[in-house]
Amino acid sequence: MAFSFTTDVPNGVVGNAGNMKFAHGTFTNTAGSTGGVITLPFKTVTYANVSYTSAQAAADASITKGTAQVTILTDADLDGLWEAWGYDG
Repeated sequence: MAFSFTTDVPNGVVGNAGNMKFAHGTFTNTAGSTGGVITLPFKTVTYANVSYTSAQAAADASITKGTAQVTILTDADLDGLWEAWGYDG
């Protein structure tokens, strides 16, 4: 099982608004994988979201915010886009 992710800029931070930072990218599940952890370039995550690019809709998808990371859980083999907002405080 494999979960992989990308960020869309080299340092992972796309931009900021005041103290908030924003990052986004893609995620891929293969070989029956049902998600994984995305490590973020900021310490505290205040908002995170996913949308799916796979043909199959996600019935049991969830996203959990953590300190400097986001955990994505999906049905097997779903791919998509992720975004997260947070700050370094």
